[in-house]
Amino acid sequence: MTELGTAGRLLRGELRRPDPLLLAMLLAVAVGVAALTSVSGFAQRVQAAIDARAATLLGGSVRIAAQRDLRPVAASLPSALRPATTVLELPTMAAAGERLRLVELKAVDAAYPLLGELLIAGQGARRAPAPGTVWVEPVLLAQLGIEVGDRIELGYSAFTVAGVIADEPDRVAGAFSIGPRVLMNLDDLPATRLVSPQSRVRSRLLYDPPPTKAARLVSALEAELPPHTSVETADEGLDETRNMTRQAADFLRLVALAGVVLAAAAVVLSASNLTEKRLPAAATLKALGASRRLVLLTYAGLVAAVALLGGLSGAAAGSVLERLLPILLSGLVPADLPPADVRMLPIAVLLALLVALAVAAPPLLRLGATPPAAVLRAPAQGEVERGFARTEGAGLVLALLLCGAVYAWLSGSVQRGLLAIGVLLSAALLFGVGARVLARAARRLSHRGPFAWRYAAAAFGRAPAHTVLAVAALGFGVLAILTPALVQTDLLRQWQMRVPPGAPNRFLIDVQPDQRDTVAQLLATGGARDVDLRPMVRARLTAIDGKPPPAPQNERARRFLERENNLTWRADPEPGNRLVAGEWWNAAAPEPQISLEQEWAAALGVALGDTLTFEVSGQQVTGTVTSLREVNWESLRSNFFVVFSPGALDALPATYVTSYRIDPAQADALLRTLVQRFPNLTVIDLDAMTATLQGLVAQLSRATGFLAGFTLLAGLAVLLAAVLAERTRLLSEAAVLRTLGASRRQLGAVYNLRFALLGGAAALLGSGAAVVAGALACAHYLEVPYQPNAGALLGALLLATALVTLTGRLGARRVLATPPAQSLRAGP
Repeated sequence: MTELGTAGRLLRGELRRPDPLLLAMLLAVAVGVAALTSVSGFAQRVQAAIDARAATLLGGSVRIAAQRDLRPVAASLPSALRPATTVLELPTMAAAGERLRLVELKAVDAAYPLLGELLIAGQGARRAPAPGTVWVEPVLLAQLGIEVGDRIELGYSAFTVAGVIADEPDRVAGAFSIGPRVLMNLDDLPATRLVSPQSRVRSRLLYDPPPTKAARLVSALEAELPPHTSVETADEGLDETRNMTRQAADFLRLVALAGVVLAAAAVVLSASNLTEKRLPAAATLKALGASRRLVLLTYAGLVAAVALLGGLSGAAAGSVLERLLPILLSGLVPADLPPADVRMLPIAVLLALLVALAVAAPPLLRLGATPPAAVLRAPAQGEVERGFARTEGAGLVLALLLCGAVYAWLSGSVQRGLLAIGVLLSAALLFGVGARVLARAARRLSHRGPFAWRYAAAAFGRAPAHTVLAVAALGFGVLAILTPALVQTDLLRQWQMRVPPGAPNRFLIDVQPDQRDTVAQLLATGGARDVDLRPMVRARLTAIDGKPPPAPQNERARRFLERENNLTWRADPEPGNRLVAGEWWNAAAPEPQISLEQEWAAALGVALGDTLTFEVSGQQVTGTVTSLREVNWESLRSNFFVVFSPGALDALPATYVTSYRIDPAQADALLRTLVQRFPNLTVIDLDAMTATLQGLVAQLSRATGFLAGFTLLAGLAVLLAAVLAERTRLLSEAAVLRTLGASRRQLGAVYNLRFALLGGAAALLGSGAAVVAGALACAHYLEVPYQPNAGALLGALLLATALVTLTGRLGARRVLATPPAQSLRAGP
């Protein structure tokens, strides 16, 4: 019989009586492949959908966008550079009888949309609404209690609802909005009297040139546009949407990496301990004349068979899960995702096979090198430890290198892959050194205390190679599970709004100067509290110390430079703000002075003593920075980045804004009074906005919780492998101890402490590594503030220790139930 045939027979024998370690390896590979095919594949589909629709979502392949009315800019351009269509958006109140709702008004001309189709229910694809009519989202009909054909009031005009919007091509799925959409004809906007120089208007000038002429058009527009008016293409626009999509995709890839790392750790742990158990069998085969090649073929085939079966199971599960994710995230991701790429399935299975064989290679080579004499003379404990340490170290390093390579492939970035390798190898070094230090400490402390502690501590420190591998594998489990959990908290915190108790629940904007006193009186008599009507001037920063602002160094600085800044003036220091540098001005300030929010100043590189020049409707105002403030934005009060001293902005056009708190029972009556008296006013319901945001965050939380199941399953595989490996060694130890008179109760206490030491060491080291890994992920990948939760860390530490202890104790039941004579006859 050929060696291949003999290896096949031996392999079938192994598979007929599979070792429990093989089941742990099978579970690990299946989870890793499922993570690759579902989570990473879904992230790729979402990004592909956003990229494919970039021009449509932008409104055109080239656009000029600003938070002010750009129609005067469009009128000043040469005829060859006039936009193909103009779009204006602003928040306002829609009224139908006694009912009022905050809406997002969008005014478009007859050329809209340039790309895609605007679908109206029952009417098909349409252009702009006819003059005197509007189209609305269906939710507004229910909120106002009206039907198609009824009339609604917008500002100082009334319009007929002529249709319901079924699909708006340039609106991002899942994008947050403060109210339902109302679409009107641009020619009707002047009659509403909603747009003034200080109104909160977002406008877009849209173009759709042939691809070959887009770059030339951008260059021509940049030469004609006023300073700090940017031109964007489809590849450059949609920054907020792309950023949130990128953050979500990177988080999904982080989850996939966690699953792959845990799968690799479980494979290393299973393969190392399986080959250690098969050393006598390999020696017996060698003594009977088997070659090294036959031994390698048999056990490499065993690893390959388990990896292939796990890969196929994982691919099937991942394919199903990838189709469930769009349902779970319905409304948050584009509905028209491209189909799943089935080519990913065989690639993932092949990758699982190669990774499993690669990380199992060092222990397999050790198995193949077993001498025939080992049948008669078992190697010394020190020799076993040295051999085990070499194979486990090589296997773990190779596994981590391959995980980094997989992540580089998933993220499409060699730099990220190298950083992942650096983090993983650093964590492995931390686990290795930390486990050895803890093992040495346990050995020193094993000379005093009760029997259970002395034996458990001595056992923890007696076999450092096995201890290091178990602690490293479990530590990677804690690292891989806890890092996405810590990062998820910060990511969701970035996307949600937190409202402190007693904070304002309404925000009033667009109050004209001649309306201020009457509005203040109406608010006071209507039950509003904490009213502080503040003047606001919308202006653009044009110079720092007399020179144009430097090129922005990050996305936050770019937004500050390109958007309109809200300026105000105040004699007294801002309530609730803390002065962190400089001094507040006195009542007799001779020259305009400025107080800045500290993060705004840091983003633009502005310091005390610098002068800032702002442009407002063609007029310029300059002031000197004399103080920096820390602002509590979560208070939801009328806070400003830029505050001038009194008198500096008196000659400039301004509106007034205020936040206020009101009892829900009085809110609607006050709202009707305000809007009926001044239809141009806009009242933002912060309670409704917060509820909407919390709903989105809750959906994201459910989705991320679902994804955390991958890492938990992979962590279970690691835990199972570690417990099974320890149980193998416990059988012979228990037999000796029970022969020497130890009771089952004493052995149970020993095993509880032994697994508690193992779990506690892994939890302590893994939690520390997770804090560092989370900081790197938030800083370099997700670009969100990082605030590790001390409570979550302590909970993870205790839970991981308890879980390892409980699982190990359950796994040791067979050890306690096995008669000593049977264990001694069976051998190692």
